[in-house]
Amino acid sequence: MRNSTYLSPVGLPCIPGNEVIGTTDGGRRFVGLTRGGGYAEKALVHRRTAWAVPEDITDEQAISLAPRASQPGTSSPPPPN
Repeated sequence: MRNSTYLSPVGLPCIPGNEVIGTTDGGRRFVGLTRGGGYAEKALVHRRTAWAVPEDITDEQAISLAPRASQPGTSSPPPPN
């Protein structure tokens, strides 16, 4: 990572974390992918890389499925509003 040869370029300051789980301002649960910064208290996620999380799914299950949902050819639930 020091030579910026990781999966994507890393700029400084670097806040790690690519997958996030949380709630919208309206209180809806979602999981999403970021380009870094997922360990921050608040993260900005594009709606194309965010998915609603049903109540019967745990945070651990949702976060583990987020990278899979982003792959081409997979179906994904609609993004949170």
